[in-house]
Amino acid sequence: FLVDQLVPASGITLVFGPPSCGKSTLLWTMAENLRKGTPFLGKYRTAKALTLLLNLDMPGDAVWRRMKGANYEPCFHICDFANHLNITTLQANHPTIFGALKHRARRYQVVMIDSLSTITNGLSLKDDWVPGLTVAALRALFPHQAIILLHHSRKQSIGQFGPVAPHREDALGSNLWMAMVQSELQMYLKGNHLAHLQIAKSQVAPESDGDDIYVDDLGCRVMPYMPNDASQWLMRLARAEQSAVALDPGYAKKPLMDRYAIM
Repeated sequence: FLVDQLVPASGITLVFGPPSCGKSTLLWTMAENLRKGTPFLGKYRTAKALTLLLNLDMPGDAVWRRMKGANYEPCFHICDFANHLNITTLQANHPTIFGALKHRARRYQVVMIDSLSTITNGLSLKDDWVPGLTVAALRALFPHQAIILLHHSRKQSIGQFGPVAPHREDALGSNLWMAMVQSELQMYLKGNHLAHLQIAKSQVAPESDGDDIYVDDLGCRVMPYMPNDASQWLMRLARAEQSAVALDPGYAKKPLMDRYAIM
């Protein structure tokens, strides 16, 4: 493993979950841990590895603004790969771009792709032939690297005891995706800035109940959730105040009780 139990070396890992549950932030944190060789979420050992993030899900300037606003300096490399290019036809239709990307990626041990639906632009993820074609195209580009794919599931239901994790068909479209990847990590919302991460499938990792994680968008990272951690409460307050300022430019001039009501 590159990340113990979670990310197999030279295998393909799929991270999926509903929108705004912290998937991109989780990738950034994992990339930072891999670059430094520090434990992911404080408990999963990592092997030092150079990481390349192919950013497609949001404009590159939006990523840098978000990081700059948090005084966050990424120690991994980001490539703003053109989001109008279908990776399954890249070699045939854009051989120069294909060759340049493959050459650049040779120095990296890990390639993260945000997100799967963007690199299969124009193809339905529910078609059974798409997983094999996509994996073959990825392996032509990155033959030896560990590949981490991020994918958005769109449905989340509420059960008797709270949010229910998305069904695999909602997240992946076809069960053949399950056969094509070595590891699946499932995320779902559990509360305000709180998500849950668990292993949905692994060929070698033991079963586990997963981990509750705190998604710190201000700090551009995820961390283990500690219910009684005062520092996490302060971060949540800072996020609430930041949102309040965005909603009401005159927020700072209001009386204390009015500001509290806005938050």
